[in-house]
Amino acid sequence: MLGALAVADTKPQTNIPNSPIEVSIAVSMQDGRRIVNLSESDPHIDVVLRNISTKPVNIWAEDNSAGYNNLHLEITPEDQGAGARTIIIERVIRMWTRNMIHLETLMPGDSVVREVHFVNNNPIIGFAYRNFPPMNAGLSHTYKIRAVFQSPGGQGFNHSGQVWAGTATSPAQDYYFTMFSP
Repeated sequence: MLGALAVADTKPQTNIPNSPIEVSIAVSMQDGRRIVNLSESDPHIDVVLRNISTKPVNIWAEDNSAGYNNLHLEITPEDQGAGARTIIIERVIRMWTRNMIHLETLMPGDSVVREVHFVNNNPIIGFAYRNFPPMNAGLSHTYKIRAVFQSPGGQGFNHSGQVWAGTATSPAQDYYFTMFSP
């Protein structure tokens, strides 16, 4: 079984006009809908961050405290009707024993893929995200999802002015999730 307690709070989102970062969830269309087949052994999806500007863009690398929590998903269960609450899928809190703050540079047109591993019975795989709704093998659900990438910029990290600061989101779209046993 996959899942954790759902967080019902939504975070206000604002896109910076002309954001140099485009965010998308890497799921293609199959039979007219976006189908996500999750494995019980490693349930995850990929989120793509792409530099759509004509200049290099620096973002915080995700393997340090400055970039660790910069990505989250906002999902709304579509099969629960109009009263369904938005759930925030976010990184599991992590203690840092070593923390080398560093950047990733996306050249114009470059992309980076961020894996969103959902907490399951083995949260050691990847850097786990919590609050994905419980799901067992053989079940399916439809969720409206958008990915949100937020960067606080250089406050306090001695990179002031060198790191893109802002919020970029993918469009909120319906995704059909199924779960299978490995």
